[in-house]
Amino acid sequence: MIDYHVDLGVRHKIVKLEIHGNRYFDTDTLRERMSVIPATLVRYRYGRYSRAALERDLDAIRNLYRANGSAMWRSTFRLLDDYNGAKAHIAIFIDIKEGPQWFVSKLTFEGVSADARPPLMLLLHSTEGQPYSDLNIATDRDNVLDYYFNNGYPAANSTLHPSLPPSRTTST
Repeated sequence: MIDYHVDLGVRHKIVKLEIHGNRYFDTDTLRERMSVIPATLVRYRYGRYSRAALERDLDAIRNLYRANGSAMWRSTFRLLDDYNGAKAHIAIFIDIKEGPQWFVSKLTFEGVSADARPPLMLLLHSTEGQPYSDLNIATDRDNVLDYYFNNGYPAANSTLHPSLPPSRTTST
């Protein structure tokens, strides 16, 4: 026979979740990507929180910034227990440091006929003036290859040569 004894301790309540330092994205845009939520009256009486969920939320925010041309940013969080002197009340503060945003300044095709350029341009997400995104570049490459495969060129291939600033880094 196996008996388990579980001591739950005091049940905590997430009473505050604040995000600071975000200028490019408004707080609602960031919050809709988060699974950590403060307590609500009906559905989440104590809120929803775990350290793993908060880490996933921070990754989702990082990916959002990367997808919109901002590769250099960082975030930190502070977790305060017994917030404002109330026992078992937790406050979470997320601080974002935004970095520079990169845009596509020039787009050229090599080996593409003049009549193929207009339909190809309609397939691209990364055009001049748009935020630079590694994901969009990869999607664009696949779309260009699909265009040629579907138009009778099964051996078509593509290489991409982005010119990025020398300080580009993907670390967070």
